[in-house]
Amino acid sequence: MLVKRGSESSVVRSIQEMLKELGFVARRVDKGVLSVHALEVDGVFGPNTEAVVLDFQGSHGLLRDGIVGPNTMKLLEDVYSSHILELNSPGLDATDGMPDRYVFERVKADKYGDGYDRLSLRNDVVVSYTEVLEEVHRRGGVLTSSGGIRSLRAHVNRSRSAISFHYLGRALDLYVYSGMVDPKSDPYVIKREEPRSYRVYCRCRNKSAELDHIDSAISYNDRIEGQGVDGSFFDLTALFADNINQRCAANRMARRCRIGSNTRTYLFRGRTPSSRFPQRR
Repeated sequence: MLVKRGSESSVVRSIQEMLKELGFVARRVDKGVLSVHALEVDGVFGPNTEAVVLDFQGSHGLLRDGIVGPNTMKLLEDVYSSHILELNSPGLDATDGMPDRYVFERVKADKYGDGYDRLSLRNDVVVSYTEVLEEVHRRGGVLTSSGGIRSLRAHVNRSRSAISFHYLGRALDLYVYSGMVDPKSDPYVIKREEPRSYRVYCRCRNKSAELDHIDSAISYNDRIEGQGVDGSFFDLTALFADNINQRCAANRMARRCRIGSNTRTYLFRGRTPSSRFPQRR
């Protein structure tokens, strides 16, 4: 069965629900200005759904035809299943009688847009994450989430590395569209430092501000020169610096197509990985 523009059914609704849960959004360009909208789950395969399907196909190396056939549907279901496992299966029950095992713990995040209110990280980095979260809240900011741990069954593509520290629960992504959409109102303002390095500033209360102006804040519409933005900000990248080894550089896919979450991926310090990998049942 082929599901394409003009289709109306419960199958279309299921496709929309899976794509929305995976964080795909409808992006429109009007007179050169990009706007981002949540995908409406209405069972109608319209132009927005087609655009999101094209985005999904392109990000996973499929033929970009905007049609959900057997190959696209199977991959979508597989990616969705892995994603749900990442969110809901931290495996805390694996510690009984095995004190040296790494396990995953579920921690809170701030819900923003279609991002998540939680993520799972390895237990030896949870304290560092919690300290960062509490400090962000103390300053009046938010810490959004596109996820942490990545399932070993997750599909690898140009934007998802096979050796990512997400598999070990030592990395997290801020929600993709909590920055670079509208720098004048987004929770995060992004500034390019080097071709593959970015600094993230978090909006905050006036009394907690370190800066009241940021030059060259980039967006999806302008990723090179950027624009000046006024407001109250603190340096989120610097706040993470004591708890991470490095920022993860944007990969080739992000540079060529869209910056995506790689602009805001952070890698936590933890004990040196060994044969004692996180365990799940």
